Amino acid sequence: MKAILLTIRRLGLDKLIFSRRCKERDLVIAMIAFRIVCPQSKLALTRDLENTTLDESLGVEGVDEDDLYAAIDWLHKRQDGIEERLTAKHIQ
Repeated sequence: MKAILLTIRRLGLDKLIFSRRCKERDLVIAMIAFRIVCPQSKLALTRDLENTTLDESLGVEGVDEDDLYAAIDWLHKRQDGIEERLTAKHIQ
């Protein structure tokens, strides 16, 4: 998981999602990392999250599936802005 987090940070994906660290951004990063390693439901992710160092690394200990769904809603509201930043970065 540490390698995935490092790659996410090196790519700037964390900053692309939201420039400042917050619970929602960290939960989105956790979901991305788990999707890469072990695709599973949100409920399963909440159980597995506490068995890794990812929850401590991101400061998202003790979350439940409602927290994850709230983070997805938070991300959805920012989708247009994220797409605009990606377009500006990669299309000239």
